[in-house]
Amino acid sequence: MKTWSNRTRLVVLSCSLFFIAHNNVSAADDAVDLQWSPNSEDDLAGYNVFHGTQSGVYGFPSDVGNSTNHHMDNLTPDNTHYFAITAYDEAGNESPPSQEVSKSIQVSVPPALTSPDPNSPLEGASASFTWQANETSVTEWWINVGSSKGTWDIFDTGSLGNSTTATISGFPTDGSEFWVRLWYQVASGWKGIDYVFTAGTTPENFTLRVKKNGNGVGKFISNPLGHSCGNTCPGNTKKYPSGTNITFTASPDSNSVFVGWNGGGCSGTGTCSVSIDEAKTVTATFNIANFTSYPLSVKKSGNGIGKFISNPLGQSCGNTCQGNTQTHPTGTTISFNANPASDSVFTGWNGGGCSGTGTCTVTVDQAKSVTATFTLSEAPTNGPAIVSPTPGGTLLGDTATFSWDSHGTSTTEWWLDIGTTKGAWDIVSSGSISSSTFSKTVSNLPTNGSPVWVNLWWKISGTWKSKSFQYSAASMQ
Repeated sequence: MKTWSNRTRLVVLSCSLFFIAHNNVSAADDAVDLQWSPNSEDDLAGYNVFHGTQSGVYGFPSDVGNSTNHHMDNLTPDNTHYFAITAYDEAGNESPPSQEVSKSIQVSVPPALTSPDPNSPLEGASASFTWQANETSVTEWWINVGSSKGTWDIFDTGSLGNSTTATISGFPTDGSEFWVRLWYQVASGWKGIDYVFTAGTTPENFTLRVKKNGNGVGKFISNPLGHSCGNTCPGNTKKYPSGTNITFTASPDSNSVFVGWNGGGCSGTGTCSVSIDEAKTVTATFNIANFTSYPLSVKKSGNGIGKFISNPLGQSCGNTCQGNTQTHPTGTTISFNANPASDSVFTGWNGGGCSGTGTCTVTVDQAKSVTATFTLSEAPTNGPAIVSPTPGGTLLGDTATFSWDSHGTSTTEWWLDIGTTKGAWDIVSSGSISSSTFSKTVSNLPTNGSPVWVNLWWKISGTWKSKSFQYSAASMQ
């Protein structure tokens, strides 16, 4: 055995550049690369590398053969690590250890995603991500987005260089989970941190229509902007995602006044705030200043049941309501639609310039009265019935001749009662009428526009039966 040389020594490896420096090491993060000058003995068999966390105290060595360099990683942080090597010959003889070298491994905070909040739900199909290196020395960044951990089927940014922000698109919008991996390169190679996010859902869009009404001039301003309307604009319509909140402020022209908001949950003259959860219509009414107001009376007539709906709202009338009167500024336009109950028919409008069974549109320029007539939908062949005047209509004065038809019913006697309520005879009771008579003229009928009920009685085989018909008294007072 030859005498071993003590010239065996350690050298440092920095990145990819090898160079010899006595008693030194190189490493990145938790790793170290050792290199030493070779022993020149001709029966050299190999080298042992010793490692420990106390000076001169080592664990079991690593036999690296004839290699003159060795890489070690996963060194425990917050420790100083000590290294030495020995050479051994073919006979198993081992040299004394080389001079010891050391490296301290510091505790470092790894990189982290800072926005959006990790593990949070995202809204929309794109988002801007930001991150920071913290205490780690990073030379390059990369982001993968995938439907499962470690995949990139949704998005692959490619190299981001040293940038710490990126806008990424293509996210799902179905509420599913997806993964984001933040890759970073350090001296020892690439490392990654995984985050899971929940995709948002695309909200449903609804229509918001904002229009103007009245004879005045004005504008409204939306917040956020984009749905405003100037003095000459009649209104506009836009679509918004469900959950959107938008407010409107009205401003009348100098010669007009703002009467108020209607629809969309808004009323009064202040700010109109609309929450989008369905299709909505909002009306802003402007009228000429110093206007005159007139009453508009809308009432019901006939023996049927029904309701009418006003637009703008405010003068509607349900099935049990007999009618109502509202005062409107001159120039106001208001429309009504009638809806009969299941056992009735709507026979038409009368007054205020309205007729027929369609929409009744009234322009208020003087006091006006409108009547909606509803008649029970009894078949004329279903027993005796009054045929004139037409049931449900308005009587012409304080005298009327009522005519009826037996419609094939064999009667022995007739009787006519007329009252202010159904079944009453406080206006007149005719007494017995011959079975061959089919009309009766009645006087002293009211002329105040009130309801008038005509009850037609007939006798069959000694039994009395009846049917009621409603009219409106003439308005002559």
